[in-house]
Amino acid sequence: MSRASWDEDAVRDAGRSFVVKHLRSPEAVLVLDETGQEKSGTHTAGVGRQHTGTVGKVTTASSRCMPATPVDTGTR
Repeated sequence: MSRASWDEDAVRDAGRSFVVKHLRSPEAVLVLDETGQEKSGTHTAGVGRQHTGTVGKVTTASSRCMPATPVDTGTR
C-alpha cells in the first residue's frame, strides 16, 4: 500500500462515507489491514515479486487489503 499511487485523502473520505452510510454512525471507523501470502504460481491476480511481512523478504506473493470495522462487544 505504501507504494500505491492514489489520493490518500480521497480514499480515506470514501471509506469513511461507506462506513458511516452502512453502520449509520458518524463515530464509525474503518480499519485497513494489509496482508500478504507467498505464492508459487502466476494464475492468481496480483501475484508478483514483492515484499511480504509474512515471509519477511521479497518473494513471489500476493498482497491484499482487508477492511474491518471494530465493534465494542466486550462483556463486563
